[in-house]
Amino acid sequence: MYSLLHMPLMSVNIIFERTTYTKGEQKTFTNCHLMMKREIFCSLFLICFCAALHAQETSVNTDPDRDYRKGMELLQQEKYAAAQEIFREAIVRISQLPAVTSHELLIHAKYYDALCSKELNRPDAEKLFSDLIEENEKNATVRRAYFQLGNIYFDQKKYNKALPKYRQVDPADLNDDEKAVYDFRLATCYFYQKDFDKARPEFEKLRTTQNEYYYPANYYYAYIAYKQGDFQNALKSFRIAGQSELYKPVVPYYLANIRFMQHDYDGVISDAATLTASSSPYLTEMQQLVGKSYFEKGQYEKALPYFTAFLSGSQKISKADLYQIGFCQYQTKEYDEAIKTLEQLTVLNDSLGQNALYLLADCYVKTDRKNDARLAFENAAKMNFDSFVQEQSAFQFAKLSHELNYHDVSVKALQQFIASYPKSSYTEDAKQFLTQEFLSTSNYRDALEVIKSLSVKSPEMRRAYQKVAFSRATELFNEKKYADASGLLDESLTNPVDPALQAAAYFWKGECAYQLKDYASAIESHNQFQDLLKSGMKLPKDVTKVNSDYTLGYSYLGLETYDKAGASFQSVKTALAAAATEPSKSIYADALLRSGDCSFMTRSYGNAISSYDAVITKKLTGADYAMYQKSVILGLQGKTEDKIALLKSLSVSYPSSIYSDDALYELGAAYLSVPSYQEAADAFNRVISKYPSSSFVVKSHLKLGLIFFNLDNNKNALEEYRTVLTKYPNSPERADALNGVKEVFTANGDAQGYVNFVKSVPNINISDATQDSVAYLAAEANYSKGNCSQAISEFGNYLKSFPQGAFALHAHFYRAECLFKSADYNAALSDYEFVADQSPSRFSAKAMLQAARINYNPKKDYGKAFAYYQQVSNNAELKADALEAAKGMMYCAYNLQRNQEVTDAANRILSLTNAAAEDQTEAHFYLGRVAFATNDFDKAFTEFSVVSKASSGAAGAEAAYRIAEIYFSRNQLKQTEEQCWYVVKSKSSQDYWIAKSYLLMADVFTAQGDLFQAKATLQSIIDNYKGSDDIIPAANKKLEEVKAKEAEKSKLLPDEQKEDSDESN
Repeated sequence: MYSLLHMPLMSVNIIFERTTYTKGEQKTFTNCHLMMKREIFCSLFLICFCAALHAQETSVNTDPDRDYRKGMELLQQEKYAAAQEIFREAIVRISQLPAVTSHELLIHAKYYDALCSKELNRPDAEKLFSDLIEENEKNATVRRAYFQLGNIYFDQKKYNKALPKYRQVDPADLNDDEKAVYDFRLATCYFYQKDFDKARPEFEKLRTTQNEYYYPANYYYAYIAYKQGDFQNALKSFRIAGQSELYKPVVPYYLANIRFMQHDYDGVISDAATLTASSSPYLTEMQQLVGKSYFEKGQYEKALPYFTAFLSGSQKISKADLYQIGFCQYQTKEYDEAIKTLEQLTVLNDSLGQNALYLLADCYVKTDRKNDARLAFENAAKMNFDSFVQEQSAFQFAKLSHELNYHDVSVKALQQFIASYPKSSYTEDAKQFLTQEFLSTSNYRDALEVIKSLSVKSPEMRRAYQKVAFSRATELFNEKKYADASGLLDESLTNPVDPALQAAAYFWKGECAYQLKDYASAIESHNQFQDLLKSGMKLPKDVTKVNSDYTLGYSYLGLETYDKAGASFQSVKTALAAAATEPSKSIYADALLRSGDCSFMTRSYGNAISSYDAVITKKLTGADYAMYQKSVILGLQGKTEDKIALLKSLSVSYPSSIYSDDALYELGAAYLSVPSYQEAADAFNRVISKYPSSSFVVKSHLKLGLIFFNLDNNKNALEEYRTVLTKYPNSPERADALNGVKEVFTANGDAQGYVNFVKSVPNINISDATQDSVAYLAAEANYSKGNCSQAISEFGNYLKSFPQGAFALHAHFYRAECLFKSADYNAALSDYEFVADQSPSRFSAKAMLQAARINYNPKKDYGKAFAYYQQVSNNAELKADALEAAKGMMYCAYNLQRNQEVTDAANRILSLTNAAAEDQTEAHFYLGRVAFATNDFDKAFTEFSVVSKASSGAAGAEAAYRIAEIYFSRNQLKQTEEQCWYVVKSKSSQDYWIAKSYLLMADVFTAQGDLFQAKATLQSIIDNYKGSDDIIPAANKKLEEVKAKEAEKSKLLPDEQKEDSDESN
């Protein structure tokens, strides 16, 4: 009975703190004065004795005796201050007498000086007695000083200091009354030290003697006997103590407690009826006892009113009491009240705490709070105090997790239950649930590990294995982990239970192989897919024959098998001819273009033009490219006028096309072939002025040199050639420019002029030209054969010998390519940057892109990477390069926290026609991140909503979580919780964002005052999260805050508000 432990101390305080006393109790104080009078009588006798002994002393020497006698008279009259003054004068005088005759009198004077200080409650009393003891330890009077010093400490309630002083007292030095005081006070000191074995015999001495200690001694003796289980003696002494007005209010409570201990519950209820109806100071305690008695009888409905009154009348109560109240509320179906009570016991880590959690969980179930019940069952299942409760809780936790679609948690819980309780009556149900989980889970990663661990796989489990392996493979594919995805698709194919999934697995194997540039394997897998494809087969999204043919077409292109590629694109073209919506419309347009390209490569120009015309006339995506390609074919067919007209139309119709500089250059070349020099020169000059960063600028200067030469304008021809040689010294056109110069001077028969011109151009030496060419060509030959290690060495030798050689640009670029393949990224970067930083050439685009890629990763120099990506974006001739550049700029700007540039790059991606759906989703994601970081939550909400719906990966999970944070910032707690659950259930492979969502849910529960839910959620994170990031520290911090709030609200006694108990050890 936990609250009973506090009763004796309260009663003791009554004894020593009351200011009014009964007649019997006043005897104690009267006897103290009688003891003092006896001491005075003894001292007066001592004076007479000393006076006779010193009859021959002078009158001076008798003054101390007179002072001492006067002091004793004043002491007897209880005039302590006056007496002390006389005693202190006597001490001075006595000290002047010979020690042999005055020693005993001096000790008595000092003793009574100290006694006066004690009676006057002066602070020096303690020191006076202590000094006296130290100076005269063996004197009988001094031994009485121990008694007085003990009394001083006892009166100050310093029982720990009083006890050793009393133990120094020799009871033989005390009279009967003093012995009674001594015995009672010594026993009381033992009692307060909780040394009941020593206290009990001391109280035993007093409990049968009818004196002032009769009732107190019986009360304390009874309490000790009660504590020691000696109820018979406790009853006898309690009944005696109950005759005292002091103990009369307390004793009935203990009598009832003893009846309760003896299981006489009816007797308790009967005896306590009058007390519970009165205004007894122990009304609350008696209500508790009656409630407990009804509880023990199983009469919970009758117990509850008493327990409720007890609870409302108490600030804090024991865990056992709180559990019994909660149990009564549960049994009487007051589930909401039971929840409030039992939640306070969830801090306990003992059998009581485990049972409280089990009852609490059932209360949650009965009030349709199944998720709360799930968490309560989880916590109960973790405790091993009650095996029955543990097994029941483990199964109910797993079952509720399954019912509430916590797939990943359910899988682990069910598997653990089956392993821990193989013979449980619930095991078969658990196995059925586990199979259902595997067939419906979205956490394919963890489910796959569990399935692999099963030694025996039923047909249904093999079906689940096929589905889970397939689904996990598609997740990895979306994360661009193509090799890993392909491996899992092989695992899926080893369990070909579902023909549709089998076919789909071959489809995605083909996609993986294509992304890995293994075009032969891609073709093989897609052909296997098409062989298995049957009418009416229910296939996953995107797994279609059209998409398969589309990948086949590109795979054949990769192998340069243009006839088969064309046939595949033709199939796509036929299937999507009527497509009017995206993405089918874009695929149709691209299939037309690629079909045209295949026909072009096989010189089937009529078919090529037919495909290009279909794109041009319908103004589909890529019409500018189609016009450009058609113009090339017209040129090859000798239809120069048609080519010119088409190129002009391209410039007008698509002025912003990335092929504008190509088209303008080709226009100039077409005019040159007519020849129409003026129009050609105009076109080339427009390339130079309008597209200064284009690789066609140097080519245009070269063509202008040729035009001027053909017009016999040698001066201008030489100037154009000089421009190529000086401004673009490392370009591939340098050799053609030198030949042009040679041709000009040769035509004029001016050999010396040629020598002089060449000398005027830096870094050109005619005599070295042949050696330059031979050295370079040797290195290039090894490069062409794929012998990169040798090529790297020879390119290095060439550049050392000819740092400004005619082929320096080639050497740097090809060496960079070899170094990149060898994963020597630092060395490769140096070469790529050299090429990228030169004037535009045919190597510029690739060099800038590679420099950007390496600076981004692995170098992580985002500033330089951004600059190179920006150069690629400004000069891109291929749409794919333009898209990659925009994405790279977005990533770099985000890492550099340059929000405006992130926004610009993301919007650029959204404007590109070749941006795939996942690229657009990523752009929205970064737009959302920037908006969130700048507190533009409305825009962030819009952008993240797009991403959350479109992405199942990390971006989708983060976006969904940020939406929850936005709801929370608006204090929309219900929406926050719903959004967090959405993250948990729909983004199940994203552990970090799921954990973040649980942390946010804990904040929601705390804000709602549901501290149990908050605590259980945080504890679950701490127990289950495996990451080493910021999640666990955040969860621990929040958990401590929740526990502090819980402790403030709890009715549980403070020393029981802890999770560790003796039972848990």
